[in-house]
Amino acid sequence: MGKIKVLDEDVSSKIAAGEIIEKPVSVVKELIENSIDASAKNIIIEIEQGGKKSIKVIDDGEGMAKEDIKLAFERHATSKIKNTKDIFNIKTLGFRGEALPSIASVSKIIIFSKTKNDLIGIQCRVHAGNIETIKEAPTRNGCFIEVRDLFFNIPARLKFLRSDAREASDIIDLVSKYAIGRPDISFKLINNKKEIFFSSGNGDIREVVAKVYGLETAKKMIYLEKSYDYGKISGYISTPQFNRGNRGGENFFVNGRYIKNIGLSYCLERAYKTLLPIGRFPIAAIFIQIDSSMIDVNVHPAKTEIKFQNENELHKIIYKITHDKLKSHVLIPEEKFNIEQKNIKPLNKETPMVNEDFLKDEYFTDNIEIIDMESISSPPSHNLSIDIFKKTDKLYRNKNNI
Repeated sequence: MGKIKVLDEDVSSKIAAGEIIEKPVSVVKELIENSIDASAKNIIIEIEQGGKKSIKVIDDGEGMAKEDIKLAFERHATSKIKNTKDIFNIKTLGFRGEALPSIASVSKIIIFSKTKNDLIGIQCRVHAGNIETIKEAPTRNGCFIEVRDLFFNIPARLKFLRSDAREASDIIDLVSKYAIGRPDISFKLINNKKEIFFSSGNGDIREVVAKVYGLETAKKMIYLEKSYDYGKISGYISTPQFNRGNRGGENFFVNGRYIKNIGLSYCLERAYKTLLPIGRFPIAAIFIQIDSSMIDVNVHPAKTEIKFQNENELHKIIYKITHDKLKSHVLIPEEKFNIEQKNIKPLNKETPMVNEDFLKDEYFTDNIEIIDMESISSPPSHNLSIDIFKKTDKLYRNKNNI
């Protein structure tokens, strides 16, 4: 009898979910990308216990009709692509049709959704990947989705989650990056019923940078822009005085998609060589617009990695425009001292070196000459300073009738 067997749907879905949903921040990422693809202009993220207990994402996007909700939890069901050619011309953040099925297979989900053409919305409940109920419900245009009890049916994965604070920190960092990448969208993050982050969505990148990295950093950011054969590079880089102890401040976006690319990071850091101490990294928000046929975004389930067709050329451009911009700016500002001159007097021979008012009266005596004469006429003592002290003390006592 053969050893190879086809896995059942439950096991295979949990294995697939493990590739995409590693921790709560993975859920937030997939749901935010769905909201962005739905043309949302306002996205609210609310989490409890670092996302372990509850993750809510509310948007004012296109929403889903009843027929779409039924298919949304089927694996590889997507509205983003239709054929093989579309894979190499992807303009949306999501396209694999795996996010919602993966999330649903390891959690409990409730969805409220309504399109602008529908008179009434839809409510759907999903438990461990199985749709329990779908019914009409009053709701606003857009989508509300809540993911509860993440990994409740996979205890082995649940025990590897970190503390609530650490998981929440990852989510805060992720939301801030999406806010930088899409300054035209308003993001609000609420952690345990407390607002942590908010961006207005007015399209000003500097405003978002100020909220994430501080006002002074945003004021000193240097703008860069460069067109090349296959697209355009633009964004902001920090002056060397504003830096971090890790690469968390280096933000790269390719066609609106946040990515991690060690080659791009290295070229950016190389431009700052000799300007930053060892172990310090710049802050940057760099946007790369490139022909979709020149990249492959289908190389990782989480879609945070991209392959470039002419990667070396792109690296050179990143390095050159960053280096040239840093070189053209004054990186060592001139110090200006604002010292008030009114209390400063020039030193001359008449200026007393000691302020006598500072000393106490008992340190002075009218009989100082007598002390000097007696000390001269007296025979040498083994400890002259003790003798002088005794005489001074005697004169002081006589003067003050002690």
